Amino acid sequence: MTSSDAAGIIEYASDGIALTDENGLVTLWNTSLERMTGIPQSAAVGRYMWEVLVGLFPAYACTPGAVAYCWQHIYTCLKGDTPNPSQDCHEFHLQLPGGEIRQLQMASFSIPTAHGFQVGCICRDITDSRKNAAQDQLHNEELALINWASTVFTSILDLDEVLHAVMQEVLHLSPADGVGIWLHGETDRQLTLQASTNRAGNPFPMHHATNFARMARWVFEKNQKLAIRDLWADDATTKQKTYHGKASIRSCVFVPLQLKEDVIGALNIHSPQADQFVPNNVALLESLSIPAAIAIHNAQLYKRVKEFTSARERQYISQYLHDLVNQSFTSVSLITESLPELWEQNPEEGLNALRELQKSVRGAVAEQRRALAELRSPDLTVTDLADLLRTLATTSAQQMNIPVEFGEKGRGEVPSDVQVMLYRICQEALNNIRKHAGAEKVSIQLDYTGTTVSLRIFDDGIGFDVQRVPNGHYGLQIMHERAKTVGARLHISSAPAKGTEVDVVWSENTDDEPNFNE
Repeated sequence: MTSSDAAGIIEYASDGIALTDENGLVTLWNTSLERMTGIPQSAAVGRYMWEVLVGLFPAYACTPGAVAYCWQHIYTCLKGDTPNPSQDCHEFHLQLPGGEIRQLQMASFSIPTAHGFQVGCICRDITDSRKNAAQDQLHNEELALINWASTVFTSILDLDEVLHAVMQEVLHLSPADGVGIWLHGETDRQLTLQASTNRAGNPFPMHHATNFARMARWVFEKNQKLAIRDLWADDATTKQKTYHGKASIRSCVFVPLQLKEDVIGALNIHSPQADQFVPNNVALLESLSIPAAIAIHNAQLYKRVKEFTSARERQYISQYLHDLVNQSFTSVSLITESLPELWEQNPEEGLNALRELQKSVRGAVAEQRRALAELRSPDLTVTDLADLLRTLATTSAQQMNIPVEFGEKGRGEVPSDVQVMLYRICQEALNNIRKHAGAEKVSIQLDYTGTTVSLRIFDDGIGFDVQRVPNGHYGLQIMHERAKTVGARLHISSAPAKGTEVDVVWSENTDDEPNFNE
């Protein structure tokens, strides 16, 4: 290879290449290095290398220490102390004549000559690769945060807690000063501010909520995001001008809360600074809006289920009281009608009938008081489950005038919804026994084993064919529905003249649940 061939390769290499003489004066400055630095060859050749490099430093990096280091580094190379460029690689920022900041990677090395050493430099512009790497890292971190936020959102079922968690995560992941969540009501069909807060923990002032409502409604109806750089700008668009007055908020972003094809509301962030939100902030808010919409929708469904369950509970108690009154007073009426004649014919039998009447009245009164207490206080979680079932057994025994035994094995605690489920199933089972079984004895057994709780209700009554339940008997269906709502398993076994057994099992670990079919 001739020297002219080598010079051609160097001149048109993709990397920037520079050479000095033995005194450190630039003798070669190729085309790529001109492009990277903005300094033409004519302006670099003949000047000291350290002087050219220092002239590239941004003002913030051109400190006395940096200048001294650059000079010392070139001087070391001129002495021949850095023969291997891979051992002397540096990264530094330079400022182009137009003001743009770029990042270069430079390897310097010594080249021996007959009169000493030259300095060789190979430069590569790594601005874009570093920026892409930084963006990739930021993107991965954001994905991890969004995934973590999704887990947090979907682990909560209470609507207020979900809204609070969403707002806190948005504030954590964005430079926003405040955040608001707007939801569309299914009944009133209105878009309202459901929750809002700022970094101080205060909600929107009323005038902010009123003005922001117009923007939220636009986002909801158009199913489009809205990013406003400066609410005070004179060139604001029509939809931006809906914000009246120059208050403490200048920039804001709204994104739809969308669930599949349906928009359920809007999520917004705002700041007192203009141009506070870059495209990356908007994209992150859009990403967070997806798990937020899912969590909010799930919480709304859970709230409706609870409201429906509460209504069903009250309807059940109402019907239960109705049946109880009818049965109790029918029994009392029959006894009182036959009592005078029975007393005249046989005073002893009349006295027994009077005592039976007294017992029936007391049992009916006790049962009605218990049912009315439940209607007044639907929360059955403040009392120990065993105590609740023991009381239920006592009142049922008084009402049915037969032994109702209660037993327990072990001690434990269960979630409140599980406790209510077990109590209601036991109550329904006893109600069915009272109305249909004709039993002479009933037993209730509550057992705790590790993370599993089981309840067994048995009666020695007439039994029935579980495959042929007459229409209009909803008690068994209600029990199955109650068990299903909390992930419990319920099994009913019965046969004509064999009595009936109701077994319900709930466990934190589903692997611990028994298989009733084995």
